[in-house]
Amino acid sequence: ANSAPAGGSAAAQAASVGVVISAAGPPQGANSAPAGGSAAAQAASVGAAAPDTVLRALKRLYNLGIYPEWWKLEPMSPAQWQAIDALIAERDPHCRGVVLLGLNASAEAMAAGFRDAQGSSTCRGFAVGRTIFQEPCGRWLAGAIGDDELKRQVRAVFEALIGAWRGVRGGARAA
Repeated sequence: ANSAPAGGSAAAQAASVGVVISAAGPPQGANSAPAGGSAAAQAASVGAAAPDTVLRALKRLYNLGIYPEWWKLEPMSPAQWQAIDALIAERDPHCRGVVLLGLNASAEAMAAGFRDAQGSSTCRGFAVGRTIFQEPCGRWLAGAIGDDELKRQVRAVFEALIGAWRGVRGGARAA
C-alpha cells in the first residue's frame, strides 16, 4: 500500500537509474541572520521561511508522483529530521535516504548539522563540494597558494568533515 507509483523510485531502481533531488530553501542571503549558532539556525537564515518548509516541499513532490532514490537536504533541527524520517517511511519505502547539502556552509556549521541529524534514520551522508573546495580554490586562483597547498587544504577540510561525521555516527561511513 505504501509503494511508489509507476515512474517512481521502484521503476528507477528496476532500470538501474538513480534519481537525486536537492530540496533547499531560497538562495543564500534571502533572509539574513548573524553568523554562528546552530546548523538549524544557519539553515533557517539561508532558506526556510518556516520550520516545515522542506517537509511541505517533499510532501508536494510526493503528491506530484516524484519519488527520488535520494534526497539532498540542507541541515535541519532534530525535530525536522524526525518529521522527514516519518514522511519517507510513510510515503516512499524505496527511498535510499538523505544526504546533507552543504550550501557552502563552513566545516563547523556542517559538523553542527551532522549532530542535528544524528538521530535520523534516513540521513546517510553528506554532499558538500563548495564547503570543501570554495575557499582553497579561491586562494589558488588568486595565486595566493600553490598546487600542493591547495591539495593540503582541500584534504584537511574533507578529513575534518569525515571525522565529524564519524564522530556522531559512531564510525559510520559517509555516502
